[in-house]
Amino acid sequence: MADKNPTNKILKIEDVVLSDSIFVKQGNNLDRIKLNEIRHLAAEANYTVIHLADRSYTERRILGEFEKKLIGKGFIRIHRSFIINLRFNLF
Repeated sequence: MADKNPTNKILKIEDVVLSDSIFVKQGNNLDRIKLNEIRHLAAEANYTVIHLADRSYTERRILGEFEKKLIGKGFIRIHRSFIINLRFNLF
């Protein structure tokens, strides 16, 4: 019997990364984050923290999953734990 409840569906990285934005789960909602709002992403064990100017989101996905989709879209992995948005000067 198929599960009729869409909130139980596990999203794949292909489902959450578009050409100009990503979606992150916040409670029962999906929040859309434009790529140009992301300052950097940081790995924390099996989680990735997405840092914006005024807030951050924690996703239960490893950084490598985001790397596959974000590299070539203005992002670069500078360390095994960090991907930065080249549009922002972090230093």
